[in-house]
Amino acid sequence: MLPTYKRAMEILAIIFIYMHSSFAYSSFAVKVPALDLDAKYTVQGMSVFTTITSSDFEEVNDSLLGEIASQGIKISLTSHAQKLIERTGKQLGIKKRVYKDALIHLFCKVDLAHSATQANPHVISGCPYSIAIYQLMSSPDVIYLSFRKPPNFKENPEFLPIFNLQKEIVDAVYQEYEE
Repeated sequence: MLPTYKRAMEILAIIFIYMHSSFAYSSFAVKVPALDLDAKYTVQGMSVFTTITSSDFEEVNDSLLGEIASQGIKISLTSHAQKLIERTGKQLGIKKRVYKDALIHLFCKVDLAHSATQANPHVISGCPYSIAIYQLMSSPDVIYLSFRKPPNFKENPEFLPIFNLQKEIVDAVYQEYEE
């Protein structure tokens, strides 16, 4: 059995961890939103995605690029992920293709980036933001729009506006084709 002092410290540590993880700070309660996603979205691992089945890849990609531009954002890089994965897969002896097509558009909205890094300078690895558009070989008629699931908003509330921006862009593209 631990001495009384050590046991008391252990109990206080457990209480602190509980309070910190649940934000149960009675008079200092912090209201932190959960992911605000409707039924069209699926969360898997580190990705949030939705699907479009009523159009072709190039048309939906053009709409995605247009929606990003309409927010006053310039794309800093488009990664041709399918080509990269296919090329490196050959080098590794992998023959199975996963993607029919896959692009990842990277961008940054400077006011959100500055707000986030002013609040927490260690979130710089969250920049740039990205939205992927892809088709799987296993379901070539389905177009996926995907973005990163944000970190826990309790620990990183500065990511909420970034998450909302990405969701707003994907929502607009989705509504153009599926609603």
